[in-house]
Amino acid sequence: MKHYLVVEGHSDKTLLQALLPEGSEEDVQIVVAGGKSSALQLANSLSVSRRSPVALVIDADTRNEDRIREDQLDFQDFAAALPVETPPVLFLGIPDLETSVQNPEWVEELLDFLTKADYANEKPFQLRP
Repeated sequence: MKHYLVVEGHSDKTLLQALLPEGSEEDVQIVVAGGKSSALQLANSLSVSRRSPVALVIDADTRNEDRIREDQLDFQDFAAALPVETPPVLFLGIPDLETSVQNPEWVEELLDFLTKADYANEKPFQLRP
């Protein structure tokens, strides 16, 4: 089953490609959306149209815990309204992806998403590192 990672820009795609296990090119597609709001719309569109696991992987652009929690809750509300069995999941780079890819826990969660077909159903709306 193909997994989709939706990112804001090309530099984000490059960062994530470096994390992918060798030989996963056929199972993982990283899609560049061209901005945060476009990425949210694209992630939700892919979830509905492809019926495949989708992760929105974006920068939080802050370390402020209240703002991060607000972004997570907004995403949860938006994703919960989608008519899909497997909702998209959110991976926030705090404060950005460049920092988060240095965090082994964050990377492990992302790789779990890519290797477990039922990740989103096992961990719906779980706050990630």
